[in-house]
Amino acid sequence: MTNEEQKLIIVISQIYPIRGDMVQKRCLSVIIILIVCCVCLLPSFANTSSWSFTMDYRYVNGAENGIYHKMDAGKMSISGKIWIYSKDSWFGKTPNRIKYEVWKSSFGLDENVGKGDVIPQLPEGTEVEFSKSFGEQKSGQYYLVFYKIDDDGYNIKGSGILKTE
Repeated sequence: MTNEEQKLIIVISQIYPIRGDMVQKRCLSVIIILIVCCVCLLPSFANTSSWSFTMDYRYVNGAENGIYHKMDAGKMSISGKIWIYSKDSWFGKTPNRIKYEVWKSSFGLDENVGKGDVIPQLPEGTEVEFSKSFGEQKSGQYYLVFYKIDDDGYNIKGSGILKTE
C-alpha cells in the first residue's frame, strides 16, 4: 500500500467513523421496537377457539359431546359459516333456520351468554357466513349449541371461531 492510499484511508475513516457502540445502539433499538410491537399485538391474539359441527338431525350440543372452549375474560364474539352438505330423501322445500347459543359452563345452572340464528341456503355447499358479539364475559369454560325447531331433512355442517379480546 502506498503512502497516498494510507492517507486516503485515514481521511475516509475520519469522515465516516465506524464505531462499535453505534452498531450496538442500533441493534438494541431494533430489539426494543420488536418487543414493544409483540407486546402490543398480543391482545389481538388474546384467545380464540375453533369449532365445527355436523348436524344430521336437528340438535348439536357441545356440552353433551364433551366439547368445551376455555376462554379468557373479554369481549366475546362468534363467527363462522354453515352449509348444507347433504339432504335426506324426504327433505323439505326450504331449509329451516339454524339457531345457535353460547353457554358458560358452571356449577349448578349454566349461563346462556348469547344467541343468534342463520339460514342455510340452497344449493348444497353454499356457505353462509355469520357473526355476533356477546359483550364482556368472564373467563371460563364455554360450549356451543346449534339446533333447528324441526328436522327438515337438510344435513348441515359448520365451522368457525369463538374469541375474546
